[in-house]
Amino acid sequence: MAVFPRLRDVFGVPVDQIDVAAIERAIQRRAPESEQLDWKRDPYKRGSSDEIAKDIAGMANNAGGVVILGVEEDEHSRATAATPFADSVDALIGMVSEARQRRIRPFIPDLTVTAIDAGSGNHFMVIVVGRSYDAPHAVMPESPTATTLAFPMRQMTTTAWLKEDQVAAMYRNRFAAHADVAASVDALMDEHSRGRWSPQHWVSIAVAPTVPGTRAPGVSARTAEVGFALSWAANCDIPGSNFHLGLNGLERQVRPAIGQTVIWFSGAALRLGHDGSAHVTQSITKLDPHSDVDMRTPLSHAGGRNGVWGSTDEVEWALFTALSYAVDHAINTGASGDLEVRAKPEIGTPAGAESSPLGGLASCNRHGTYPATHGVPDLADMLQKTTIASATVGISDGANHRTTATAAYLLATDILAEFGIDEPRLFAYDGWVTVEHFGPRLRNDGAPAWAAEHVNIDTASNVASR
Repeated sequence: MAVFPRLRDVFGVPVDQIDVAAIERAIQRRAPESEQLDWKRDPYKRGSSDEIAKDIAGMANNAGGVVILGVEEDEHSRATAATPFADSVDALIGMVSEARQRRIRPFIPDLTVTAIDAGSGNHFMVIVVGRSYDAPHAVMPESPTATTLAFPMRQMTTTAWLKEDQVAAMYRNRFAAHADVAASVDALMDEHSRGRWSPQHWVSIAVAPTVPGTRAPGVSARTAEVGFALSWAANCDIPGSNFHLGLNGLERQVRPAIGQTVIWFSGAALRLGHDGSAHVTQSITKLDPHSDVDMRTPLSHAGGRNGVWGSTDEVEWALFTALSYAVDHAINTGASGDLEVRAKPEIGTPAGAESSPLGGLASCNRHGTYPATHGVPDLADMLQKTTIASATVGISDGANHRTTATAAYLLATDILAEFGIDEPRLFAYDGWVTVEHFGPRLRNDGAPAWAAEHVNIDTASNVASR
């Protein structure tokens, strides 16, 4: 959900925590409307989809904001009285959802509708609209045969309709902003790539949000980033990641950098941008070439067992856990919209080596006939250097493991294809996890049971469980 610091001053709480007491405080202060706040005395009525679509799109086309139903205002647009209503909450939510789906293009992802119980069967309604990275949003005509589009924008205390030159300027800004985000994440990946000096093998992702978040400047930003890392390690239950290790005492190293905080610990490195961007790196457990890898299927390049540096399931799971971390971090900074993602595996270089060796990947085949736990596909390839894969994941979908798993599938598809592996073995295109394909380490960590309970439940029901 978007963060609105000015509205927090109005209500005394973040917008996602607005309750009856917060609304009453705003009324006592006679809080005026603004570009981000719209009071409405009465709830929307049946057949008012034009007004609903205009209010929502108008907020999204500017800086986002909050519409509150059930508060009367005076001639100066200041809140004067609470007017909670007894209309059906479900019907109102349905009307807002229908207008959002049918009347606004492109779709506005960052929107929440919350009913607040005011007692005696009455309610307030809080509609929170995030600033959109896809602006301008048009209101579609009600008639299926009509073709005229109109573009509203919230301006001060009213909503105006944009003129042609204003719409054209917003389209130019949209395309330029998307190009800027892509360039930003490319630079982030290039800047922080580990290169060839490390003897370990890694999976790295870089992300940048389409609508940046913010941290308080100075030491407060570093404190907030370390606090997020510690909280995530303590509260997140995703098994098999390296982000819960080494976050105590001397095992953790933290240093400030321009616009980011860098945290090193055992098996991982975090570069957390104060705007919601991040570069997240995890090490991959090395396979024992003699006991873990069956080489009855020869590789297409020389290298033998010693060239197989990792398991496909660990690469796929590292992508998923890193994406989950990056999305949660972006939400924590107040970023919204989408995360543009880049990812790549990085083959380490042993001490004293002049260049990276050739490396390949194996897949777990513990249900097969061979005694070794991993096998190499028929047309597997050996690489010295890998290219970068790209994907996009919605920040507003941070609570939905299915969406993150789908993005991991897209990244893994491109990464594994370089090694001659046709498709991911762990993730499916819809985010489903084939738990039988987890290797020994992740099975011991409890990843199969967790994936079945959380990710596959999300996939089956399209309901977030986190």
